[in-house]
Amino acid sequence: MFDRILVPLDGGPRGEVALRIAERLGDVWGAPLDVLGLAETSGTLPSAEEAVGRQTADVRGRGRVSVRTAVASVSEEIVRAVDADPSTLVVMATSAKNRTAAFAESVADAVLRGAAGPVLLVGPHAELTEFWPDGPMLICTDGSEWSEAIVPHSAAFVDGAGLDPWFVSVVDPAEVPAAVGARSETNYTARLAADFRPLVDREVNFDVLHGPDPADRILDYAKSTGASLIAMATHGRTGIRRLAMGSVAMSVVHDARCPVLVARPAEGT
Repeated sequence: MFDRILVPLDGGPRGEVALRIAERLGDVWGAPLDVLGLAETSGTLPSAEEAVGRQTADVRGRGRVSVRTAVASVSEEIVRAVDADPSTLVVMATSAKNRTAAFAESVADAVLRGAAGPVLLVGPHAELTEFWPDGPMLICTDGSEWSEAIVPHSAAFVDGAGLDPWFVSVVDPAEVPAAVGARSETNYTARLAADFRPLVDREVNFDVLHGPDPADRILDYAKSTGASLIAMATHGRTGIRRLAMGSVAMSVVHDARCPVLVARPAEGT
């Protein structure tokens, strides 16, 4: 479970969705919100402060949020906050413009590269339904060790928010030797589900999807199951930048109708 939720805001409409999602999580965890205004130059500071002030007015009225403005590098300030308190969850909006657009020098990119903890990304199509979070959580892996870095972070959401966990792996039939067969495909995902069960003390389900495009299959599955959250790891130490060109994670963040929990593996993974 996370003890604090850090929400970077720039006054834009997508930030409003991220703030409301963070507020819902704060309610279920009993965690305070720390809003960080994204204004790094004197020319943008007044307008950003006004917009962020409007967005947080009702939350501040209930005494559950502190609001401040970044005075140096936004990404560095976020990373420092997470490093100082590992129980902090960052919830932030990202434009994730399209499947081939790099996050070049974006705050989300820098935070993912620098922070040791997970980041909950609210993409351009993410929606906040009336009873969110009320659907399952998809924990996506692909058989690699680095992809499993998301598993321990997922436990906090399942345990704290009461989400039903579903482990999901996507297999391209063209890349699986016939001798391996469906049994081996299922065994991997079933093992992850079994190992996860003691961490959350509840039923853990799993499914193996098939298709040449993992992002499309994950997105279709999330839509059909009404998923409230998708969880997945980024590639190694370079964070989301390495995923920019046609990557699974970038595609999912961009097109998902729900937020995506993203984390990078530890150094050396």
